[in-house]
Formats: sequence, structure tokens, C-alpha cells
Amino acid sequence: MKTRNYLILMAALILLPVILFASLGLNMLLLQERESRFLAVEEIARATALAIDQEIAQAQGSLNVLANTPFFKTEDFGSLHALMAQVKGAQNTWNIVYDYGGNQQVNSVVPFGTPLPATLNPRVARLIDSQAPHVSNLLIGELQQVPIIAASMPVALPNGKKYLVSQIFRLDYFNSLLNSPSLSSSWIVGLFDADGISLARTPDRGEMVGKPVRSDLYLASLQGFSGRTRHITRDNIAVYSVFTHTVRTGWTVAIGVPEEEIEAPARRAAWYAALVMGVMFAMVTFITLYLARHLTRSLDHAVDAAGVLGTGGVPVMQPSRVAEVDVLQSALHQAGAALSRENSVRLALEQERESLLRSEKAARQQAENQNRAKDEFLAMLGHELRNPLAPISTAAQLLKAPGADSHRVRICGEIIDRQVTHMTELVNDLLDVSRVTRGLVALDMEDLDIQSAISSAIEQVRPVIDARRHELVMQLDPSPAWVHGNCTRLIQVTANLLNNAAKYTPEGGRIVLSLQVLETELRMAVSDNGIGIAPGLLMQVFDLFTQAERTPDRAQGGLGLGLTLVKSLVALHGGQVEAHSQGLGQGSTFTVILPRLQRTG
Repeated sequence: MKTRNYLILMAALILLPVILFASLGLNMLLLQERESRFLAVEEIARATALAIDQEIAQAQGSLNVLANTPFFKTEDFGSLHALMAQVKGAQNTWNIVYDYGGNQQVNSVVPFGTPLPATLNPRVARLIDSQAPHVSNLLIGELQQVPIIAASMPVALPNGKKYLVSQIFRLDYFNSLLNSPSLSSSWIVGLFDADGISLARTPDRGEMVGKPVRSDLYLASLQGFSGRTRHITRDNIAVYSVFTHTVRTGWTVAIGVPEEEIEAPARRAAWYAALVMGVMFAMVTFITLYLARHLTRSLDHAVDAAGVLGTGGVPVMQPSRVAEVDVLQSALHQAGAALSRENSVRLALEQERESLLRSEKAARQQAENQNRAKDEFLAMLGHELRNPLAPISTAAQLLKAPGADSHRVRICGEIIDRQVTHMTELVNDLLDVSRVTRGLVALDMEDLDIQSAISSAIEQVRPVIDARRHELVMQLDPSPAWVHGNCTRLIQVTANLLNNAAKYTPEGGRIVLSLQVLETELRMAVSDNGIGIAPGLLMQVFDLFTQAERTPDRAQGGLGLGLTLVKSLVALHGGQVEAHSQGLGQGSTFTVILPRLQRTG
């Protein structure tokens, strides 16, 4: 196959999936844009329904106030009528009081004393007996014979009489709630009751309010609290309707967006995308043809030069299924095969030599560091073990002296006991580290609250902290902090960190012990404002035989094994420990991270 044909085929194979995936992505984008438009309309519908519920709630609150006035309780309807006139609500609303037989006793729309219709409305008795607030569907007013909505509340007086107090709304009242600046003038917003009767509509078409809505919209509203449907409006406009129900009334708010507003942007974007795809395909075809001709000429010249370059190149033979390229690769491969093998072997040997040299240098440096740390540790161990011997020897000599009284014996005994205890702690630290690092420690694990271990550890180190006049600040999360672990070892971990902070903090320092309870882990941190950790030592602070430089005020001594033991014990609990410091003189923070045990009950 010629190079030109191969490139054209390759371009076509590349463009085909690109076009397919681009079309798929464009379709997904258009669907997402369409969905975003629907979501915006749904949000407006919910806000409108909420506004209607708020108006009804306000009306019911007003009715409750009227029902609890002294005028109502004493059946002083004249004063009650005057009060209704004073607190008259919005335009197109008024109040009515019915007795149990359905007769109007007070109607704030007419002067008090005006004869009122005696309707004997059985609906009133049912609402009074229900003993619950109620919002009606569409009704016809008894006095003015106009479509209304009634929000009603039953009232029972101490004398046993029962009444129904109602706030009446003209349908025009709800039109104002549907006229929002966020609504497009081309949208059709409607409100209809549970019977499917239109209560309000924008644009306001008087002949449609009070009439049944389209059956397909009404049936869709019965299927769920919110939803979408596509239908033809009563004025023959194809729309996508988004509807939702109000909570207090059970009415339905429906917003119809003309189908063209939803679909037109998608179709327009599709046409633009198709145009871009066509232009791109034409450009790629032109460029491919141009490069194919140029590449063919270049390969013809390269074949002629293959015999000359045979001894100077390092070609790689790769079958290409292109006639010109295969001829070129064959000529260059025959000329440079021997040189390529020689260069490959030499390069491999040089790389292996460099790798061995680097490994040997790193191993030697590590061995020297470990040997130096070991020597320093042995020297420090000898010093720490020798220190208690001098006071023990002195105490023994004093005990041998003639005339030793009981006071001297007690003092010498205390000295020997204190120094033997110190030596025992040193030897125990050595044994603990030895057993833990060799994997000889088996912990008896149980479910426990780590805060109990923290309290025990504080009791252990409190003498050291008080002796150096440190301030210990507790910041413990009050949430349950359960772990699966060994209480003794967790006390040892906490005590070691607190001892470490006390030793490396000058007298009068500040130590903060915090416990943070997270979803899946516990983070216990010990922070101080002591001497800090040098950047070079920060990465090795948990290594065996590593210890910061001693200061003259550090009287407690120690072998520097505490942090090594902390790291090993925390690891046995499935956790980890971290060290942080801003540098020398900036204090340090040690954080223990343990898996949190999820417990219920």
C-alpha cells in the first residue's frame, strides 16, 4: 500500500470514532442543558407553591387570632366586625363567621347589621365537626355569587356553641402570586384545585379560570407530588408542563413552557456542531493529502541514501506495511545492526556499573551512620548505667560507717532504691525495644476507651511535669474514643510521648495533649514549645539509637529508646506515628493515629 493511501485511511479511521464520540458527547450535553432548564422551572414551581402555602398559613394564623379574641368568646359580633374591618388583610379578601347551622353571623365585606343570607349550608357543620383547619376547593360565594376560596377554622366556645370562622379569597388574589419577575412572559402558569378546576392563570384569560384544566395535565398531577408532562394547553399551545402540589391545600401549581423554548436551543446547537464537524473533516482531508505527497518524496530520497548511512545509524526494524517505509527500514537495518548491538551491550554495562557504584556508596554510608549511632548509644548507655553507681556506692559506704543511725539508713536506702529503680527502667527499656523490634511481643487486645489510658499515663508523668513546672493543657474530644488494643501498652505510648515533651522542654514550658475523634480514626497529639527538632533529624527521630542533643537542664537522662518503642507499639495496634517541627527552638508535635473501633450501645 502506498504511503498516500495509508495516511488517508488512517485519517478516516481516526476521524470516524472522533465524530461518533463527539456526537455522543454533544447529545449528552444537549440532554443536560434540557434537564437544567427543566430543573430551573421546577424550582420556580416549588417557590410559587411555597408562596401559596405561606399565604394560607398567614390566613390561618389570622383566623386563630380572631377565634381567641374576647369579642368572639363573648359573642360580641358587632365589636368583632369592627375588629375585622380594622385588621382587614389584602385586597380581594374578607372574613365570615358561620354558626353551626351554616348561617352567616358576621361578614366583613358588608356593614354590620346588613341582612345576611340564611343558607343552612351543611358544609359548615361538617367542617365544624372535623375540628381541624380546612382550605376549600373552588366555591361560589353566597352573598356576592362570585368564585371564591375559603380558609376555615372551627371554634368551640366555653358555653358549648360552635362556629366556623373563614377567610375568603377572590380568585384574583392568587393571580398576584403567579406574577413573578422570574417568569418568562411566554410561559403559562396555572393553579388548580384537587378537583382539577382552574383557580388562577397567567396570562390571565378570564374565560379559563373556574373551568376544568386539560384532562391530560390533571391526570398527570394525580400520579405524584411533582412531575413533568407534555401536552396541548386550552389555547392550543404545545408545552412542557412542570407541576408540583402545595402542602397545605393539595392544589397544583403548573408551569407550561412552550416546546419551542426547550427544543430550539438544542436544535440550533446541533446545526452548529454539524457545521463545525464538516469544516474540520474537510481541513483534515486537505492536510492529509498534502502531507502524504510530501512524505512519499522524502522517503524516496531516504532510500537512495541508505547505502551511505548504513555504518553511521542506529535504526530499529519495525514492519509498517507501507512499501516505501519497509524498503528504507530494511536498508538502514542491514547497515547498522552490528553497531546497534555493540552500543546496546556497552550502554547496559555502563548503566549496571553506575547502579552498583551508587548502591555500594549508599550501603557504605548507611553502615557508617548505623555504626556511629551504635557507638554513641553504647557510650551513652555506659554513662547512664554508671551514673546511678556513684550514689549507690556512696550510700553503701555511709551504711558501713560506724555509728549509722536510723535517719542515715533511711536516707541511704532511699538513694539506693531510687537509683536501682532508674537502672531498672533503663534495662526495661532495652528489653522492651529488643522484644518489640524482634517481633517477640504478643499483645492481649481488648476493646477500650483510649481516654482511660490517657488518664493513667498523665498520672505516671505528672511528677515529672510538676517538677519542671510545665503547664499541661488537655484538649480531649468528648466523643467516645474506642480502640481495639492493649491498655498497658497504650499507657506506655502516651507516657513516653509526655516524658519526651517534658524532657526536651525548658522549665515552665507548655505541653498540649489533644485527642481528636474522626470517622474512622483517632488522632492523639502531644505538642510542646521546647527545643524542637532539626530538619536533618526529623526523618530519623524514630530510628533506634537516635537521640537529640542533650541540654544542661535535661536532668532525667534516658537512652533515646522511647520514640522507637512508641513507633513499634503503635504499629502493633495497626496505627502510625508522625513527628512535626518547624525547626530548632520551634517546639515539636508527635501525632499517634489509631484505627477507631465503631461501637454501638
